[in-house]
Amino acid sequence: MRKRKREGDRIGRLVKKSLMLLARDVTSLGSFCCSMIILILLLILTPRLAFQYGVSLVLVMLIILLIRSVYYKPRPEPHAYHAWWERLDAASFPSMHAARTALLIPLALQYSSLLGLVAIVVTLLIGWSRVFLKKHDVLDVTAGILIGLLVSWLIIHLSG
Repeated sequence: MRKRKREGDRIGRLVKKSLMLLARDVTSLGSFCCSMIILILLLILTPRLAFQYGVSLVLVMLIILLIRSVYYKPRPEPHAYHAWWERLDAASFPSMHAARTALLIPLALQYSSLLGLVAIVVTLLIGWSRVFLKKHDVLDVTAGILIGLLVSWLIIHLSG
């Protein structure tokens, strides 16, 4: 009986470690670096979409930094900070990763339902990873997604 329990514990730890690695890799898709790679690819493929994406990206980041500068919500696993710029990074609300990814949804839907579906799935996976890694809670991720969608939609309609 004990041997089975130890084996079950070992399998549980292996599954948890595998999920942690997967979540870490998925969450990197919402990083600033990944956003710059997407922007460069869009510049090569379609300058109009690159413009919309670039403007949306800058606005999303400014809006989130503004929100974080006036409203501080600690992360589920709090980070220490000493300076105001560290406080911006230590803040949880709203999720910058989720917002940067969500702004791709309306842009992708302009070109293809399939691309839009891929953007939705990737956004949801990144949202899951941020919650799983205890960087955000569901409210942080949802707010980030809504900000990203709204800003992107606005830029698409203003750039007509």
